[in-house]
Amino acid sequence: SRAQALMALAEKLPEALPKALEAALAIESESSRAQALTALAEKLTPDLLPKALEAAQAIEYEYYRVRALTALALHLVNAPNCFNLWKDLLHFLSYRTRPDLLSDITALMPVIFSLGGKAAATEITQAIQNVAKWWS
Repeated sequence: SRAQALMALAEKLPEALPKALEAALAIESESSRAQALTALAEKLTPDLLPKALEAAQAIEYEYYRVRALTALALHLVNAPNCFNLWKDLLHFLSYRTRPDLLSDITALMPVIFSLGGKAAATEITQAIQNVAKWWS
């Protein structure tokens, strides 16, 4: 598949990563684009991570978006610009529908845990439960 070819290229030539990411972003099929982003996630350099996160956020279909965000979140945790990228993600999440927000925030829990520890994860979980009570 196209995603596997991109991953093979990325493994061979780290300097080819920007082109591999551009090729992944050009994939029209959301499922294939998510697969390519997931495959590239562990190889992305900190300067490429924002572009990949933006591409993952643009995926409309929840299942594929969450897959890509989950893979990227695991690498976002170790990025030197993690906090700034998190702020950008929060801004994006604030415009999502409730179901999309809940799916996306679940995918990003490793980042929440990394930045704020167990207390932050617990506080966010409690806040979500409180809001859910208001909606019912």
